[in-house]
Amino acid sequence: MKRSRHQQSFLPAFVRLSVFALIFLAPAVFLCRCGSGQSAAARIAIDVSGPGAAIDQRIYGHFIEHLDGAIYGGIWDLSAERLIPETVDLIRALQPPLMRWPGGCFSDTYHWEDGIGPRSLRPTRPNIYWGTFGSNYGPDDSNHFGTDEFMSFAEAISASPYVNVNFGSGTKEEAARWVEYVNGETGTLQGGLRLRNGHPSPYGVKLWGIGNEIFGAWETGHQDAAPYADRFLEFAREMKAVDPEIELVAVGCLPGYLTCPEGWNRTVLDRAGAEIDYLSLHIYLPEVVHSINPQGRDDYYTIVASPREIETDIGTFFQDIRDAGREGKTFIALDEWNLWWQYEQLLHSNFTLRDALFAAGVLNVLQRKSPPVRMANYAQIVNVLGLINTGDEGVFLSPMYYVFQLYSNYSQPLPVPVQVESETFSSRPLASIKAQSGVPYLDVSATVNAGKNRLAVFVTNRHDFSSLRTRLEIKGVRPEGPADVYELNAPTFESGNTFAEPETVKLRKLPALKSGSSLVYTFPAHSLTALLFTTRPD
Repeated sequence: MKRSRHQQSFLPAFVRLSVFALIFLAPAVFLCRCGSGQSAAARIAIDVSGPGAAIDQRIYGHFIEHLDGAIYGGIWDLSAERLIPETVDLIRALQPPLMRWPGGCFSDTYHWEDGIGPRSLRPTRPNIYWGTFGSNYGPDDSNHFGTDEFMSFAEAISASPYVNVNFGSGTKEEAARWVEYVNGETGTLQGGLRLRNGHPSPYGVKLWGIGNEIFGAWETGHQDAAPYADRFLEFAREMKAVDPEIELVAVGCLPGYLTCPEGWNRTVLDRAGAEIDYLSLHIYLPEVVHSINPQGRDDYYTIVASPREIETDIGTFFQDIRDAGREGKTFIALDEWNLWWQYEQLLHSNFTLRDALFAAGVLNVLQRKSPPVRMANYAQIVNVLGLINTGDEGVFLSPMYYVFQLYSNYSQPLPVPVQVESETFSSRPLASIKAQSGVPYLDVSATVNAGKNRLAVFVTNRHDFSSLRTRLEIKGVRPEGPADVYELNAPTFESGNTFAEPETVKLRKLPALKSGSSLVYTFPAHSLTALLFTTRPD
């Protein structure tokens, strides 16, 4: 075939460019995979020579509440009176370090003594808070899943239990009895009751929350900061008289978020700080009160950029702790976080790849913000905004499930500094989410173990259609052998999983790739990639 003039002039240029690339790049390129779409240059510099303070592994924690099908039909089979093995296996695969229970808003109406002893004798109670939204959201509670069942669940998934006591309609004496039932020796009154209920060994629960969102008018027991702090102290003294080794979480809030009163954190810390090990922070974006349906390219960019807002919010929240003179003594418990924009998401989550990239961004933030953030709890694990969705149709996993699978299984305990150079974008406001500018398309975190022979690099390419050809420079260690590569991606950022199509978005292990201290990798559009290196110190 005869070439056109354009073809004749283009071919030699292409050849010359290829030769130039081979001469210039070949000595440094050890790893390369090209993605589809238009490529753009970027750079990631990782310095492993001086790792930061250890990441508290509890930042990968979770939360479950007596709400819709989270407990009954989610993790507990009422007809068989047992944990649901399939769900437990899926949760265990995430290696969850921490599980919070029984709420949430439910906890401030929950009387724990209803949920112990023979199940046939346990009373059925109305779900006081969530029942106001209808029986789907707050069905009556049979109390067949109570304290001992939760402890068995935590043991089955190898998670540390975190218990919220009833501050809203309960008493300090009731809370202290609960601590004794859970942690007391069998010679104590409540420890003996636990023994008679078939559990001789103390559970040894260290983490206890006193109240949930008490600053909000929606919460049972709502009150101002000063009376909350004073009553918190009463609970703390009564509970620690039973077990002085427990750690306590107090209610905090973010100024400007929902109805958080100005000065709440400082008042609580100034009056009760000596007994506060953790101050609780809840963040849901873009807030369910707006009842929206994010979709399209603009909303995509807003949501994947919003972890930067959470990073700023954590800094603002931590400043209250500093100003109260509690730095290094009181830490942050981000014990509820997620995306939430419709109440229907409490029945089954409808998250997409877009939302999984948001979750990866939050975990990158938490790795950077530990140790001030000592624990975090994704809300929630099953059905309700869930990572796992169960029903008569079967089971499907939210795209967010795979994010936790990657980070929980492969993150190392020490963060290392990362510098990122890439093109940037701007995002518009959406409900409570603020506009952002100068947002890099690449979001990166890196972690290493103490021996510096394992390095995990997590990279999100937030570009909606372009792959990003990126040079990675690793200093302080030398990668050896092949690098394992995992990728979370789908046809579009709006792809999601359903009962009918449960594997549209899933995690793939790609072929292992040869690695080195300087390498090039092409990160596909709207993707999360984990590069797992075996290394040795330089």
